[in-house]
Amino acid sequence: MPNDPGEPTSPDFGGEWKTCGCGGKTPLERIVFPALNILSKRISNKTVIGEGSDCGLVPVDGNLERKYTVLNRQAESVYGSDPDDIKDGRYWSVGGSFIDPSIASSPSDLSSFLRSTYDLTGSNIKNTVLKGHTVQLPDATTSFQFLDLFSTVGSGGDGYWMVNFDAIHAFPDLGPALQSRIATLNALNDCYAVGANKKRRVRPFVLAPNEECPTAQTVCSWFPSGGQQLRIEHPAIVQHNGDSWIFGASVVATTYSSPPTRISSIKPGDAVLLHRPLGALSLIATSAEDNTPVDPEGNAVRHMTEDHRPVANSISKFLPFPDEEFDPKEHIKLATDISGPGISELNRIVSAFDLHLHVNSLPLIDESTLSERQRRWLVPDVTSETNGPIAVIGDPEVTKQFKSSLAEIDSADPAELGVIENGASDMTAEVPLQRYIETYTGN
Repeated sequence: MPNDPGEPTSPDFGGEWKTCGCGGKTPLERIVFPALNILSKRISNKTVIGEGSDCGLVPVDGNLERKYTVLNRQAESVYGSDPDDIKDGRYWSVGGSFIDPSIASSPSDLSSFLRSTYDLTGSNIKNTVLKGHTVQLPDATTSFQFLDLFSTVGSGGDGYWMVNFDAIHAFPDLGPALQSRIATLNALNDCYAVGANKKRRVRPFVLAPNEECPTAQTVCSWFPSGGQQLRIEHPAIVQHNGDSWIFGASVVATTYSSPPTRISSIKPGDAVLLHRPLGALSLIATSAEDNTPVDPEGNAVRHMTEDHRPVANSISKFLPFPDEEFDPKEHIKLATDISGPGISELNRIVSAFDLHLHVNSLPLIDESTLSERQRRWLVPDVTSETNGPIAVIGDPEVTKQFKSSLAEIDSADPAELGVIENGASDMTAEVPLQRYIETYTGN
């Protein structure tokens, strides 16, 4: 396993391998999406909920300023800026809801929590929530809402700021520097997927048990910094009364191209390509469950700590400029990273347009090991990832050219996943997906 100096004495992060990384998120279909549906009917007209994209888009116009606040269950500020002190105006925000079991099990309760914390108190504060993230705290009785608020000052500039927040449950046997690197790159990966890789800014986020909460100086020493246009900003640190450690990052990256989010342009016959195989998170989790050495060669951790910035650069070459017309014969239609929901998320996205994903092959980083372990159902979904592969959908000729562009990137190992077919349904497959994805019910 790669060396991680961390601190002279690293905290005991506890946790379980099955729920580490992006493996322990609040269920989307059963809890989060129903809660958002309820929220959309009850939220005030001064708060706008975004469309649920991987990351939020803010047009470059002047300088980007940011401030954060952390609210408790009563919508009282406990860390960062008090909403009463936030100036009137327009804000874009990304955030994370860290919720105890009583909220996590009820769409109605989650909706009420989001409503109270998204509606900031200022009468003339307009808050557009571009990206929300929901993480369970199974051992806590407290809940928190983190919001990173962005506003623009001045005018002028080109391109887009892509903003995102993501967080992961701590890995039991990794030191803080590796935990922080994975969390940072996992958050940036959503920006990379849309071609944004310039002027990167990172606000570290750490949620820790009361007695073990680190200082801001310590947290900044854990997170990657320096070089290649990466700037670490003041961290958000939250204490809670449970045992869980959460590492996260609120990130900004700039792109000068139009993001590849043209889902309505996807049609039957379009190809689906991954920039690398799947299974890094599952390889670690199944090793622990199988009582075998956890990632002895460091392959899985290497994948999760890989900076996909060069892949973003390749993606940007297949995107139109803002004043250029989109051409499906030249440009990528959709790019997204594979995260907690696994490849099923790709199918959910295209199903809204009466399409489904047909899986021709399931590329895994260690197929023989994962196939053998899944015969005993050691993890529910082998395709669940943290800082996972970036998936690209487009005309077969475009994805072929994109695949060729990855040849000079050492960390890339592109593999075809499948094609898009007519009809909204569960995924169909040429491979036995039911062996790898517990909830899969297709053929």
